[in-house]
Amino acid sequence: LNSSIGYQSSVEDAYDGSKLKRYYCDEFGKFTEGDANERWGIVKPCLVVGTTIVGKAYFTTTVEELEKKGGQAALDIYDSKG
Repeated sequence: LNSSIGYQSSVEDAYDGSKLKRYYCDEFGKFTEGDANERWGIVKPCLVVGTTIVGKAYFTTTVEELEKKGGQAALDIYDSKG
């Protein structure tokens, strides 16, 4: 298939400036270091060229309590719808 899967560390600016076709963020509601909202603000422009969406982002998580870890940031991303 001549394809590859790349990965970066889970810091906010890991994908800053990279053009992406797909972005998968697992357990974003459990981040203990950094902020999921900040990371999304950096990744989102990497999925767009001009005004054309060229990539998709997939976010998955299980969240038990909003007060602990990144649960509130996950809810904020969900509520923002984009």
